[in-house]
Amino acid sequence: MLTGELKAILIDKINDFLRDHARKKAEAVKLIKQFKYDGKLAKKMWDLEKGVMSKTKHLNTT
Repeated sequence: MLTGELKAILIDKINDFLRDHARKKAEAVKLIKQFKYDGKLAKKMWDLEKGVMSKTKHLNTT
């Protein structure tokens, strides 16, 4: 194989890798939003924790 042919193969492989990486990164960004303070899962966990904390606080004061 000639150098130009090897470069073309390498370019194709790198472009495939970068396309796949960009897709996975976009999916990860969506997933991260779920776990941040403003995400659905995080809000549910914060609400749950607040509920447990208020019940515990209530029990300690009586």
